[in-house]
Amino acid sequence: MEHKLSQGKSELDKIIRTKVFSRGKQLVYELDLSARQLRLLKENVFQMEKRLSDQIYVSFERELNQTRMELSECRKKFAEYQTAMATVVNADVRENINSIDAIMKGKAEVFKDLNRTVPRASYSHQTTINISNLVVQNTPG
Repeated sequence: MEHKLSQGKSELDKIIRTKVFSRGKQLVYELDLSARQLRLLKENVFQMEKRLSDQIYVSFERELNQTRMELSECRKKFAEYQTAMATVVNADVRENINSIDAIMKGKAEVFKDLNRTVPRASYSHQTTINISNLVVQNTPG
């Protein structure tokens, strides 16, 4: 009986060792699998970060180019506006010069004949001109 007991104990130890060894191997396999999955997950995270930064860069570059084109268009429109305004201002200045020139010629005609007397009431609202310093030039216009 002792032999059977010892043999049973030996068999029980073998079964326990086998189960412990099997469980150990299973844990090592699961640990290895987990380590591989973790490494794969890290690689995917790095790839995702790179792709995301590339997409952000492309999007930013596209928006920047669009903004540059809009700025160029605005500058072009502003240059056209400046040219148009310069033309309008120059035309107004020329018109004012011609108008002033006509008024001055009219006033010069009034005071041209020094022998003629002009009643005070007719030029009371007009500008007084010093005839001794008056120089009238006809400009082609």
